[in-house]
Amino acid sequence: GEYSAFLEYSIKSKWVNVNTGARINYYHTKGYHTTAILPRVSLEVQLPRSMTIQMASNITEQYLHMISGGVGDVMSDYWVPANQKAPRQRSYQNVIAIRQNIKNWNWSVDVFHRISQNQIENIINASFSQKGNWENSIISGGIGRAYGVEFYVSKKINDFNVSASYNLSKSERKFETLNRGQWYPYTYDRRHDVSLLLSYKINKKWDVSMTWAYGSGRPFTKSDLIYPSLGLVDYYKDKSEESNFLNSSNQQIQYFEQRNNKKLRAYHHLDIGANYKWQKGKWKQSVNLSLYNVYNHKNVFTLFDKTSGVGENMRFKYQSLTLLPLLPSFSYAIGF
Repeated sequence: GEYSAFLEYSIKSKWVNVNTGARINYYHTKGYHTTAILPRVSLEVQLPRSMTIQMASNITEQYLHMISGGVGDVMSDYWVPANQKAPRQRSYQNVIAIRQNIKNWNWSVDVFHRISQNQIENIINASFSQKGNWENSIISGGIGRAYGVEFYVSKKINDFNVSASYNLSKSERKFETLNRGQWYPYTYDRRHDVSLLLSYKINKKWDVSMTWAYGSGRPFTKSDLIYPSLGLVDYYKDKSEESNFLNSSNQQIQYFEQRNNKKLRAYHHLDIGANYKWQKGKWKQSVNLSLYNVYNHKNVFTLFDKTSGVGENMRFKYQSLTLLPLLPSFSYAIGF
């Protein structure tokens, strides 16, 4: 169970706002409990021409861990509670942001940095079906760091609204007993993230929109070299497909330069939609028609490993699975 209390104190003036607070947490489960005081502070400075500078710093804790599945396989991700084997996570985060809203222009720049403690990692790719034995599939005690910058701009031109955002970030992890103790990209590291939005209000009832999204592919681990072990190939005897010692891919030796050394292909898609709204009496009604992934781009959802051949001719490769092609949708909503 988890219990918490919160204290907050604010100081406000014409140009400067200061907000401070602390959260007191107590968490317990079978054989494990922890107590923490988690402070936070934010400073907001109002400048001329509707410009704002904000600085914030806080400490947070999380009492759930996410165990990631195999290569790019988000369907195998699952959550487990913090315990003695995997203690609570703690993060220290700092943010600096500059914002301005003037003459129908709205723009912002946000810079963030976060350090996390007590991270865990799935080292044998245990799937969701094996979650009952998850403690034997992970290592704990890792540290994480994430940092980046986000740019946002929007403009209103009569009945048009245009906005764009770009996020450049990096997320890494480090374990003393993994990847030779060196930093490596986290499974959900996304270096580039772009979003473009265009909307147009035709009249009081009709509006249309168009959105384009782009994101870097997720990292995964792929062997840099694969070669047979001495037990797989006997170089001094005749080899044939009937030889038992030639048929086991488990006897191949895979060499990895670094964990999460490769990335899935970047994904992108274009979506368009139209909304029709009207009111009859007290009832507000709306209809939405939309098309997802208009140009039917085959975004990779996950990868499966696949072997072919035997012995010295054995080959190991990944086969991709794509989901959500061109997809139309319709919805009707009513409210009062």
